[in-house]
Amino acid sequence: MELFKVIFAGRLEFANERTFQRVCTMYEERAEVHYRNQVLLKAEDHFHEEKLCFDLPRKVMESNLRNWNNTIHLLRFISEYAISGEVLAWRTQQGKKLEEVFIEPKGDRDAIQAYQQGRQLEEKGKEKEARAAYSKAIEKFERHAMAYERRGYTNITLKKYADALYDFNKSVGIYPRNPGAYFGIGSIHLLQKEWDKAVEAFTQAHTFSIPHQPLFWKAKRLKGESLMKLERWEEAAKEFKAFVHRKFEPGNTNIKDLPQTWHNYGIVLEKMGDKKGAEEAFKKAREEDESDRKETGAMLENLT
Repeated sequence: MELFKVIFAGRLEFANERTFQRVCTMYEERAEVHYRNQVLLKAEDHFHEEKLCFDLPRKVMESNLRNWNNTIHLLRFISEYAISGEVLAWRTQQGKKLEEVFIEPKGDRDAIQAYQQGRQLEEKGKEKEARAAYSKAIEKFERHAMAYERRGYTNITLKKYADALYDFNKSVGIYPRNPGAYFGIGSIHLLQKEWDKAVEAFTQAHTFSIPHQPLFWKAKRLKGESLMKLERWEEAAKEFKAFVHRKFEPGNTNIKDLPQTWHNYGIVLEKMGDKKGAEEAFKKAREEDESDRKETGAMLENLT
């Protein structure tokens, strides 16, 4: 039977103890009866009564297609009873992503509806209205880590940086492995030129995400830029090298940042005394950038 590498990460929150206990019981029953225990995640490992959540730290394992599908169906089933959170899952083979699954609560409960409305408004660029919708979601369910995270990003757009930092910290206080919130914290520190704090936050962001997520690479790139500001050249070079040698899939938002990152990589290599490596990096920056950056060209001329 063909095997795949599968990855799971996320968390689902339940509104009260009654719902939590019911979902836990249904999960165990369905896993045993409906799926004949051919599932990848055991209830006792992930249901946490004290926090009323299904907690799923990043988990990597081998699986056949049946067990993968059974587990996805079971996660979708319990998400119908959750009030906030998200679960992400990937099925891969030899490093290639074959399937990506995103699961989040759906339904007509006020907290869910307000959060979804916020996402829709945010996508339309209506930041103030989105912020109000996320605030409503938090009012309806105070442990809504995802609403705090998204409200944080609307606050960045609205230049309410102190409010944004508060929201991101609230999010990680509820969900300590939320990479999106750590990325937001790093972005605030970057804007405020607090480079050490930015490095720490971006490190957490890529630690709690995986390479199949664009966020993972965004965090590494911005960590590298923060390290440049601190003149920690070797550490910055490590982050930039990983980024520029990543083969991004078409449409990945990180592709647009390749020219600037090649350019930054050239700068740090030059600072480290690697003239040949810097020259190659500046050439790549010019090749990748359709606008033929004058700054890169000038630095390349100085090296040749």
